[in-house]
Amino acid sequence: MLRLAMKSFLYICILSTLVSAGSLSAAISITGVADKTVYADSVTFTVSSEAGWDYTVMLNDDPAATDTATVVDFPDYYELYVHRVNQTTSEEEEQTVQFIVRDSSRGSSETGLPTFTPYPPVDSAAAEFAGAVLNIVTPANYPMGLEIPVAARVNDGTGDRVGVFGDVTATGYEDHPVKLLRGVGSAFLPAATAAGAINYNAVIHSLSAPKTINIEAATTWQTASGTISANTDWGTNARIHVNAGLTVAAGATLTVGQGSVIKIDPGLEITVNGSIAVNGTVANPVVFTAEDRDIPWGGFLFPASTSVGDFYGTIMTASGADSSWSPPSGHSLSRHRS
Repeated sequence: MLRLAMKSFLYICILSTLVSAGSLSAAISITGVADKTVYADSVTFTVSSEAGWDYTVMLNDDPAATDTATVVDFPDYYELYVHRVNQTTSEEEEQTVQFIVRDSSRGSSETGLPTFTPYPPVDSAAAEFAGAVLNIVTPANYPMGLEIPVAARVNDGTGDRVGVFGDVTATGYEDHPVKLLRGVGSAFLPAATAAGAINYNAVIHSLSAPKTINIEAATTWQTASGTISANTDWGTNARIHVNAGLTVAAGATLTVGQGSVIKIDPGLEITVNGSIAVNGTVANPVVFTAEDRDIPWGGFLFPASTSVGDFYGTIMTASGADSSWSPPSGHSLSRHRS
């Protein structure tokens, strides 16, 4: 009995010693920042020191101070590492907090990437255009009252893009240059106010590409809205005004022929649960546009596993009414060619 009592007393003493030793220090104190958290634009943290401990604080590869509010406002991934040693017992403790500062102006799709302002492009020298070909894409025929889209591309002899910079200009349209960035660019010519042929003779250095755009004297628009539940062909050179939401049902195919112009009212979307086949060409493209670029239409939605889009020779412009829009999750098939 005496032996059992002595053992119990010994265990109590040991436990009492451990509790007393543990009560000498609290856990490492880090306030203002939490592990595995994303902060918009900035975050402020403080590592509070405790008497009797020596501290080492590192933010990534840089030392940081204790008992001081530290502001982190550069977008990046961070590791806050705190290590301390007890001056009496040499006991060591450490803690790591991982966090990200996000540039809110870049959106959540680019979490942690630093802010970047691109350098202004420098126009390419004339020699860089040697042996290349300038290709201009415009509608062949177009209604009055709509700004006229123009696309430009510089190719080499094999058809590959040449990454040049500069302004493509045309006589009479000097205030509406097409700015090439790495060999491609687009612009708008003013809406025509009279019927007839527009001669758009594009030039950059030694390259030229004349185009003729016929402006229609009168345009008859066919309205479209609601659900397309059976195979539908709008034909070539169609003039379609989408004046309410339009949906292509699963199992149905909407075909759009070359030269067609599809004018879509503000904010409207075209939802494709079935298929859409747009059969434009470089010489006679299909154009999806709005009456006024300052009041854009929405865009195409391909929300279903049955959604298919084939776009050939197509110019899409003046869309994006919802600046915060992002595509729904899921899978669909969309193909396009220039």
